[in-house]
Amino acid sequence: MPQGIHGFWKNERFRNYADYALSEQFHADLEHRLDEGCQRRSAIMCSEAD
Repeated sequence: MPQGIHGFWKNERFRNYADYALSEQFHADLEHRLDEGCQRRSAIMCSEAD
């Protein structure tokens, strides 16, 4: 069984995404997307699927 903060996720790809969501790169890109969202319509979505 995977260890770590996101070890409870059953879907390995989502677990990897959840780990990535804690990274500096992710937060910089999210900030950029949020800034763009103030300029035009946009959506940010995330889901887990098997």
